[in-house]
Amino acid sequence: MKKKTIMIASLLAAGAIGTAGYTASAKFEQAAAGQKDIIRIIEEKYDGHIKEMELEQDGGQPKYEVAYTKGNAEYEVEIDANDGRVIQKAERDDDDRDGRAPAKNTDKNGEILSLQQAVDIAKQHYAGKVAEAELDENDGRRIYEIEIETNRGEVELEIDAKTGKILDVEWDD
Repeated sequence: MKKKTIMIASLLAAGAIGTAGYTASAKFEQAAAGQKDIIRIIEEKYDGHIKEMELEQDGGQPKYEVAYTKGNAEYEVEIDANDGRVIQKAERDDDDRDGRAPAKNTDKNGEILSLQQAVDIAKQHYAGKVAEAELDENDGRRIYEIEIETNRGEVELEIDAKTGKILDVEWDD
């Protein structure tokens, strides 16, 4: 009888853990759909240019961590992915940037694409939820690195920030 009780309790506990994991995962997926809203908040509310955006879980709650530039300053903001509420905002110092100057929405040859334009290009080719997107430099070329969670797994793209051309595609195993 004791074995039966322990076995039933174990099955109930496993079911509860599985349900809680599914609920957290579903919330995370649902929150990822609001990326355009997050980009709009940064561009309109803070008049900034997004350099990096990542969707994270914090205590079971999804939040966006966004690095953006405005003028010569670089900022980091945390935004609740469920309601778009700003949780925290701070100016990044040189230690946060590893000594790099803040990225601007131009390069020496003119304008570059916005993060939203790069995300739209990536999503034209790969349907799914954007997990991470950032502006980077690779061999002197400004690129957007975008990670998308698809039904086939995670795909990482490099997109030329000036032309919008997809330069590289890698699938995570």
